[in-house]
This record gives sequence, C-alpha cells and structure tokens, in this order.
Amino acid sequence: MSDLITPCNQCGGTSFGFGQTTGQAVVFPLNKLFARGSSAIFTICTDCGEVQSIRVENPEKFKKQ
Repeated sequence: MSDLITPCNQCGGTSFGFGQTTGQAVVFPLNKLFARGSSAIFTICTDCGEVQSIRVENPEKFKKQ
C-alpha cells in the first residue's frame, strides 16, 4: 500500500491526515433545485498543511437523473 502514496506537492512529505467540512460548508450540485449537499473531505499533509486532495462524502448526489 505504501507504493500508492503520492508525496506532497509542496514539501515531499508522505504523512497525511483527513479533515471534513461541517455545518454550512457543504458542496451542492449545480442545476438541481432543492438538492441536498455533501460534506467535503480533505487529505492534508501533516508536515506542511498542504491540501493534497478534496472529495465529496456522497458522490452519488451529483449524478444526473
């Protein structure tokens, strides 16, 4: 599994933690009336704080119907 770790773009570190938005900080699908949003999950380098990636917790909410 360590072969899958991409080093941090900022400092080259390979230690990462995860964070999540809460409350009103959600992502909403475009062009969908009354859609519920999804929290964003961040992968963060624990050496320098650079955000390596951002993904939504519930990607199915963004599929076209």
